[in-house]
Amino acid sequence: MSRKRHSTDQIIGKLRQADVGLGQGKSVEEACRALKITVQTGYRWRQKCGGMQPAMARQLKALRKENSRLKKVVVDRVLNVEILREGTSGKLVGLDGKPIVSGSADNTVKIWDSSSLPTSK
Repeated sequence: MSRKRHSTDQIIGKLRQADVGLGQGKSVEEACRALKITVQTGYRWRQKCGGMQPAMARQLKALRKENSRLKKVVVDRVLNVEILREGTSGKLVGLDGKPIVSGSADNTVKIWDSSSLPTSK
């Protein structure tokens, strides 16, 4: 048999066809052969999508996509926080060598006012 990827909707349709065949007294092997899939694939599909409606499958796919997107957002936020922590852990200096931001003993950050920064001439 050739390898083919089936969409979730196609899998649900084929599982329903297999249920009809099983209801008519066919064996699992015969039902799978009629659908042109292996018995192992039939059992795997049954475990993955058995009893699922097409609308539920689409909703599950949308939820997985949303979950993936949210995980990426969380990773971005964590990286930004780490970058900010690294940036504020030490003394930042400008091109002239004077401090721009410094951390105090209580881990608060003081930003120097612009009057103390050198002006370009």
